[in-house]
Amino acid sequence: MIETVYFMLIPFTALLQGLRLCLRDHKVRRLALWPFLIGSLCYVICLAGSYHFHSHVLAFLLPDWSGFFASVAWVVCWFFAFVIVMLGSALLSLLMVMIFAGLFQSMIAEEILSRADMLPASDSGIVPLAQDLFRTAWQELVKFLIFLPVWIVLLIFGFLPFFTVPAFVMAAWLLGYQFLDIPLDAVRWPLGRRLGFALRRPLLTIGFGAILVVFWPFVGFILPPVASAAATIILVQASNKG
Repeated sequence: MIETVYFMLIPFTALLQGLRLCLRDHKVRRLALWPFLIGSLCYVICLAGSYHFHSHVLAFLLPDWSGFFASVAWVVCWFFAFVIVMLGSALLSLLMVMIFAGLFQSMIAEEILSRADMLPASDSGIVPLAQDLFRTAWQELVKFLIFLPVWIVLLIFGFLPFFTVPAFVMAAWLLGYQFLDIPLDAVRWPLGRRLGFALRRPLLTIGFGAILVVFWPFVGFILPPVASAAATIILVQASNKG
């Protein structure tokens, strides 16, 4: 129990530090501006879509009853329709932000890593920047194609009584790894080593992702750059501890 609380506190404090950097540090704040703007736009679009599709989902779920049970069924179905469209919009906004703002989140990670002397040497200029942009967009697209079916399956299983907790834990690990992969890629670790970092620290990865899962539907528009900074801080702390 104590170990679980400890591994929940590490990502929480890292997120607070990441938020402070994104708001108060001049260089990080400038890099976080575009993810903030893109995240806000994606969030508004997804919320508008949720408002539009809620009635359609409610009509699909609502049984053809009458009387008292019809009122109870309407309340229950309204809640389930709300949860479905909110989780769906949160997932879609996450995927859109990771694709369209991935480069800026990588630059946030690189800025923090450079201050910790953990950033590998790289070429400067327009061509390397364009290559990094293409590589980042391609990686996020590949992860999108791989993770999207998994997220959909977890979303469906999350409504089944015996699978709710396992689905939440798996979703938390995936989201935690999604952001931890940003600084891990920035230090040029291969895929196997990046996965190994998260697999060897399951409580840390799940704790990090669980906080993001809980807060994403409400403040998802500010979380991407903050989570990228927090993931980098977690990597730096883990490297300092060996």
